[in-house]
Amino acid sequence: MRKLRLLCLGLAAILILSLAACAQAPASTPEVRVLTAAPLPTYTPYPTLEPLPTYTPYPTYTPYPSPTIPPMPTPPSTPLAGTRKNQAKIGDTVQLESEGNVWEVTMSQVLTGQDAIPYSEGEPKSGHEFIAFYSKVKLVKGPADKALNVQMWDWTLVDADGNLQGWADLGDKGPYFGGKMFEGGSCEGWAFHSRKIGQPVSLVFRMFVNKEDSYSESGGAWFAVPSE
Repeated sequence: MRKLRLLCLGLAAILILSLAACAQAPASTPEVRVLTAAPLPTYTPYPTLEPLPTYTPYPTYTPYPSPTIPPMPTPPSTPLAGTRKNQAKIGDTVQLESEGNVWEVTMSQVLTGQDAIPYSEGEPKSGHEFIAFYSKVKLVKGPADKALNVQMWDWTLVDADGNLQGWADLGDKGPYFGGKMFEGGSCEGWAFHSRKIGQPVSLVFRMFVNKEDSYSESGGAWFAVPSE
């Protein structure tokens, strides 16, 4: 019994001493962790934008003025004989006005092929034939005191495609076309051209205004020459 009492006293003493030690010992400082944040990236500003160019408006559009188109004259219901659209026949006489002068033009005869060779020079080129024609021109109205001249180049041959073949050439048989005349005078004679064999053509008498400097042409007196 005595031993048990001593043991309890001993345990009590140890407990008292432990409590006293705890009261005297300083409290332990708790560990504090400081979290360091990662640095933010360096701010790089956007480059400065160039200013937009100053807007320059287009100049005000000024439309071109509409051209004044003169009214077309009303064509006659029936074209006059001797024009390009209503050509005269061989043997007809056509009246032609040119530069204030009035002419009467007659196509009296046309020869083609072998019949035309005696009035031509040499031989026609391959695929072509000569065409010889006899015509008469009279000056019905002209200058009172000035003679007018007509020559072979006042005649032009126009083929079926509308191409002009220069002027007529003189043949080697007479009489040849050409001459000078006062009002009331006339001249007649032969001249010739060549054409494609069997092609219809037109013979056109045109007055050249100035034979030395230019050749402004009149509408002409047109005669149709058939293919045969």
